[in-house]
Amino acid sequence: MGAVIVKVAPDDPRYVRWSSIVDAATHVFEDRDDVRSYLMDDYSPNDIRDRQDAAAHFGGKSVEQEVEERLDWTDETGTSGRRLASSQFRFDAAPDDLINFMGLCLIHRSNLSKVMDLVYAEDNDGDFKAHHKALNAAGIAIPFDDD
Repeated sequence: MGAVIVKVAPDDPRYVRWSSIVDAATHVFEDRDDVRSYLMDDYSPNDIRDRQDAAAHFGGKSVEQEVEERLDWTDETGTSGRRLASSQFRFDAAPDDLINFMGLCLIHRSNLSKVMDLVYAEDNDGDFKAHHKALNAAGIAIPFDDD
């Protein structure tokens, strides 16, 4: 999957960039404008603003149009991903469609806002094992099956 942009909750202005490489949020955005700025200016792997073939790459659309359509899709569904592999990030994720959180536990999408509040707060000291304990205490962490 790589990474997807995820809206934390329908009524929450925050977004995250969730990476399947580290199974965690690598970026936290305060609102849609922050995500737009990241996608248009800061996300160097795309570096699409300078591409001469951007219109061909995006089916005749400008880069700006593509970014706005992706953000609209994310606001509607919960994730920028359009593949089944990102279904666990959709607002309507099934109860057993779980997100791997840093290899420590599983979480359900419906708890993503609480996870953000517990783990990704500004005063986070980076002790994710301690935050895992907090997720357990809050009843959010789902253990991996031993099977």
